[in-house]
Amino acid sequence: MSDLLRGVAPLTMARGITGSYLPPIYRNQMVRAGQLHPADLKRLTEWGYLVPAEKGDGHSAVAGAALPPVIGHDDEVFLVDHPSAQEPVLSTGPERSATLDREKAKADAEIAEKRAAAKAKLPTDGSAPDGRAGQAVWVEYLVARGSNYDDVKDVDKADLQKLAEQQKS
Repeated sequence: MSDLLRGVAPLTMARGITGSYLPPIYRNQMVRAGQLHPADLKRLTEWGYLVPAEKGDGHSAVAGAALPPVIGHDDEVFLVDHPSAQEPVLSTGPERSATLDREKAKADAEIAEKRAAAKAKLPTDGSAPDGRAGQAVWVEYLVARGSNYDDVKDVDKADLQKLAEQQKS
């Protein structure tokens, strides 16, 4: 592998040999292979984000040097995921959409689980919950009586009890 690599993506993030992130590597910018963390070097070259520089590329900027501003805001930005990094994946590509979908599904499942637990605590005869019941139980009671969940989910328990009392009248 050539010691010099050329960035192919509009923007690529990579860790240096010490594990800390290097400045962004822009399209057609050069970076020395020895500056990159071995795992990132392998992944970025396999994925085609960095390719061996060829003679005549004519670019001399090396990561860490002062860079000219990037012209053209229509390019997609790729921030590559690193399995060992603690930060979440940052990308505008389909893998980011999949990550967001998984996160949303997980959050939806947690909400459904909490709602089911609150519903299980409702009296079976349809009467109002005991005054000691939690806010989530009162929310489910009002939802069962026709309230919109999104309208009452964040309301204080005392206000939910007042609303329930008003609905009885």
